[in-house]
Amino acid sequence: MYRISGRQVTETTMPTTMKDIKDLAKKLEKFDSELLELAKQSDRVIEVSRDGVITHWQAATILSQAVHHAIEHRCQAVTALEFKGYKAPDLDDYDVWGYELSTK
Repeated sequence: MYRISGRQVTETTMPTTMKDIKDLAKKLEKFDSELLELAKQSDRVIEVSRDGVITHWQAATILSQAVHHAIEHRCQAVTALEFKGYKAPDLDDYDVWGYELSTK
């Protein structure tokens, strides 16, 4: 999020209690809201400095990567649930088309 918003994101620690998980869920909900607001902005070129090398990326590309990265984590969670014998949610129920329909 820092690359697009310019706002430094604080590090989070691994949750070890239910309270920690609830606190983390609140932080993630806030991040989701911020990403949705950033997605409404016009596309623009972002200068990115990584390991002393400057590159330029479209904001839309960075947002797309954020979405892709989140999907990877959801898949990891589903795999872990299924491995433990739980019925995992069907990720096909959470596609962009369904989201679009839910916002109308």
